[in-house]
Amino acid sequence: MPSLTICEQNHRQHLKPSIAPVIVEGTEISIVVPVYNSEATIVELVEGVRSAMRSIPDYAYEIILVNDCSTDDVSGIITNQLIEHGDIVLLNLSRNFGQGGALLAGWNHVRGDYVVNIDDDLQFDPHDIPRLISPLVDGYDVVYGVPISSGVRLGRRISTWMINRMYRSLFSVNHNRSAFSAVRRPIIDAVCENRGANQFLDGLIAWHTSNMTTVDIVRSKRKQGRSGHSFMSLLRQTFHILSNHSMSPLLIVAWLSFFLAIIGLMMSGTVAVLALINERTVPGWASLFVGITLFSSVQLLTLGMMSEYVARMHLRSNNEPQYFVRDKIDSIEEE
Repeated sequence: MPSLTICEQNHRQHLKPSIAPVIVEGTEISIVVPVYNSEATIVELVEGVRSAMRSIPDYAYEIILVNDCSTDDVSGIITNQLIEHGDIVLLNLSRNFGQGGALLAGWNHVRGDYVVNIDDDLQFDPHDIPRLISPLVDGYDVVYGVPISSGVRLGRRISTWMINRMYRSLFSVNHNRSAFSAVRRPIIDAVCENRGANQFLDGLIAWHTSNMTTVDIVRSKRKQGRSGHSFMSLLRQTFHILSNHSMSPLLIVAWLSFFLAIIGLMMSGTVAVLALINERTVPGWASLFVGITLFSSVQLLTLGMMSEYVARMHLRSNNEPQYFVRDKIDSIEEE
């Protein structure tokens, strides 16, 4: 397929992709699922994925379940009830690395030409997978399933909006991202070559391609349990994205320090002039105390922000592991 021009890409991003997928015989799809404490939903999710793949039977597929050191018996359920069907790869991580680490572990073990990412909580319907595959066949590199309705709490909606707003601004894209996506294998391989710690995976994907589109989907409420993504965790993720992929915090504190330094010089000059002209001591020990406290706070803020960046450089130079697979059970190879 010929490469798309920039104008064609910008135009096609506003078109709604066709729902019926174009079948390419022999193309393999890898469905990567980060799994954490989902013993109540994992069977229904896997059966939903299998049902969706039966609707496009000419695709060979695999389901990679990455157990992010769950504390329930989800690993046992996968081993005893699901893996015997021959389409499951189970990766057990040595500790909890978070969703990003689980995705990277799965991405480093995929064999398909297309990689689909979906959560284990059934908020995204596995039967929408063919709708995400179709634009990839049409020539796109990345497809995001963007919810048109949300079944999450207000705090989660606010924090998700903040992340999406930052994502659009930092990476110059005009669409939102979500945990339900489909990506071409070359993009996945390129992202896996990055060895930085605490990376924002959707940002790394945006670094490698602008040929992306979205598909409108409906996100349901969680059937069991509570999301591990609290408002505070998503707020921390927002700060990680900003500090990992932007110098804006440093620039903000630098300009703030500059303007406050100018104000401090003006105040000092005013006090000196009043003292020389009126030949008297200018009163106001309280204002002096407030001024010292203000400027000291700005200095500490600046040092703290610089320390955050230095700490991230230290983590990268230390080669902090993004994930570690304790063991792998591959029912596909066993067959």
